[in-house]
Amino acid sequence: MLKALARKVLPAGVRRVLWHTVSGAAEWKTHWHLARMRRRVWNQKPGAIVSFLNYSVRLNDGPNFYILYKDIFIHRIYHFEAQRPDPLILDCGSNIGMSILYFKHIYPRARVIGFEPDPAIFPYLEENVARNGLKDVQLVQAALAAREGVLTFILTASTAVAWPSTGPRTSRQAGPATRCRAFVCETILSSRWTS
Repeated sequence: MLKALARKVLPAGVRRVLWHTVSGAAEWKTHWHLARMRRRVWNQKPGAIVSFLNYSVRLNDGPNFYILYKDIFIHRIYHFEAQRPDPLILDCGSNIGMSILYFKHIYPRARVIGFEPDPAIFPYLEENVARNGLKDVQLVQAALAAREGVLTFILTASTAVAWPSTGPRTSRQAGPATRCRAFVCETILSSRWTS
């Protein structure tokens, strides 16, 4: 009703300026929120606890948390429309658990299997899932690979991400690898019998 009135009363040029002002205000609000979050967490030491929304997260480092928060909760890079209220989600590289928090935020009944091979990061993931009382979440300390075994990862200090070893980088680390098939089949079969 207000739009129809504005179309009749306001000239097209004024409507365009008004539309850009309103959309610019929403963009400014997002930028302001992110700047505030960055100031709050960027220099936090490992082990610090940060609260946002209704969650509480132990950080492994401030910049990593900020980037995960911005990409996952603001830009919604993992967003999808599920066909059911309790989708099965495989989180392949869970890091400290921000993606799992997001999935449970949009789909509280989701069943999530989180994989994280880094032994230095995995305790943060376990604590953050427990700290927030997330149900129907299974955590696996392993990478997903074509075959089970041990993989060598390269840990890059600038990104705090583990990559499969393909050449010289910062530091090497061995970690367990598992196949996805076992977890998916087991979960699908068990949900068919219990649903």
